Amino acid sequence: MRKKIVSSIIVGAMLIGNITAYAQEPSEAGLATDTDASIAVEVPVERNQDTDTTTESGIDAAQTETLTGDADVQEDGIEVQAKFDEINQESVFLKQAESGTCTLVANVNMLRRNALIHGDTAWQDITVDAARPELWIDGTGMKWDYQYGDTAVNRYSLEEMTGEEKVALFQDLLKRHPEGIVIHQWTTSAGYPHAVLLTDYSDGVFYCVDPSNANAGGLSGKRTTISDTVVTVENADQYWCVAEPGQLEDGVLYANPGGILPTKADHTGYSAGVVVNTMVPKSRIDFSWYASKDGGDTYTCISDWTTGYEWIDWTPDVFGQYMIKAETRVDGNDDSIQEVYIDFSYSPLIKGKCQMPYTGQGGGFLIGVETYDNPDQKYMYEMQILDCTLLAQDQPAWIYTTGKCYVDQGTSFWTVWQPVYGYYWTLFRVYDENGTLVDEQCYGFENICK
Repeated sequence: MRKKIVSSIIVGAMLIGNITAYAQEPSEAGLATDTDASIAVEVPVERNQDTDTTTESGIDAAQTETLTGDADVQEDGIEVQAKFDEINQESVFLKQAESGTCTLVANVNMLRRNALIHGDTAWQDITVDAARPELWIDGTGMKWDYQYGDTAVNRYSLEEMTGEEKVALFQDLLKRHPEGIVIHQWTTSAGYPHAVLLTDYSDGVFYCVDPSNANAGGLSGKRTTISDTVVTVENADQYWCVAEPGQLEDGVLYANPGGILPTKADHTGYSAGVVVNTMVPKSRIDFSWYASKDGGDTYTCISDWTTGYEWIDWTPDVFGQYMIKAETRVDGNDDSIQEVYIDFSYSPLIKGKCQMPYTGQGGGFLIGVETYDNPDQKYMYEMQILDCTLLAQDQPAWIYTTGKCYVDQGTSFWTVWQPVYGYYWTLFRVYDENGTLVDEQCYGFENICK
């Protein structure tokens, strides 16, 4: 199955070469409140002892994500110390011993699985009592971000995401995080907040472990479908995951691209690399590149599968708006294909455009366009203006054109236009000596001052 990942902004400094990315560390720990009984919020909280409720303090907490390609791993570069069945034994999972601690116990279960995957023979020593001082603040609740031993865990908000987007997010995250993802839901079907550990996604179904002893099906501490709990992925409001996940021995290996990092995106072309988040050696990762001019409906291959080289240097044949897609796979396995995307606007000739009030006779607007060069003065320039009001009225809307014009010297072309009250788009065009359109750009403006 192909995995689609939307390219996101990469925060922090990038070390190009082995594509290691560093994210900013939060200046102070963020907190979430107790779950099952009280409110989970996105800022540090002040507790009202009389009402057992929480209020926002008004301080925003930093949310960071670390993408890394280097870690202390086995000789082959992959941390593979456990299998799927081993990390899903009932003995791995703990249950709540007290109410209001579902988020704490779910995080401990995630840490135990993570330790197993990384070959930690002392994974059973990770208990609620042992982890509590690092994960929990008594009287307040679960920490947002925490460090347990050498394992860093970050918390993220889902406030701005739709249910469909959350489903896609966790399908992707579970491929990268075999140890699981802790999700929290503010309003559950039971009427109180609750958290579970998502363990995996298979055949269209999310599986999880519910730490609550109140599970109606008696499935507490056992891997089961999320429909057997009071939590849904679509209604989750926040989640926790480890910063450096391992890999299962019997799982599909993924390159886990975190985004596309452009190093050049201008009139001369496009150069970029793929940032990956994996312990798989780069020598085992294949990269391919594609470009689309129709919003992703069809693609042209820029560079077919290349092993161990994540870069592209490309100059389009035609100006316009492009969607760039990069694909990764491991060991030539098409089941491990993942995709990331980024937009690129290619304008090879137009260097700048200008629209400003004209103070000369008759007034109006002074409109101009400049190209990077004009070999032997053979370029032809044209400016057209579209009336948005007429367009909305389904009437002929192209109301002005300069026609195709040469300039005797230089690389700029100017015109003066007197608009009436309204909203407009100016289309700047450049043609070669054969009259072929070779570049164009648009600019919107309004004339609404009286």
